[in-house]
Amino acid sequence: METTQIKKASEEYAKKYMENKYLRGINGSYKLGFKQGAEWALNQYKWINQKERLPEESKEYLVVIDNGDMYVALYNNNHKSWFVYGIGYTDNVTHYMPIPSFDEILEANGDVLERIKEKGD
Repeated sequence: METTQIKKASEEYAKKYMENKYLRGINGSYKLGFKQGAEWALNQYKWINQKERLPEESKEYLVVIDNGDMYVALYNNNHKSWFVYGIGYTDNVTHYMPIPSFDEILEANGDVLERIKEKGD
């Protein structure tokens, strides 16, 4: 998967998130944070083609399915299966990567938090 495809998918996911009727009142800080977190992840982790290598651990991962949408999914190493939140069990996962920890994202994007505080958002 190319970087441009990943960036486009992250922008679309952020847009879907912000269009949620329960989140309309929330300002753009979350969207900005999500985008910057996704960009940071691109530099830290590389998407892994699941045809080349399956995860070694049963845990949650960021995944891309065959239509280009990104989700969080739980991988079951015992059954070699993916449970994609919002979809269910599927064989449509094409790529995955570890989910960066909140501390890793904050460390890499500490200036974002300062800018948010300055804006009063």
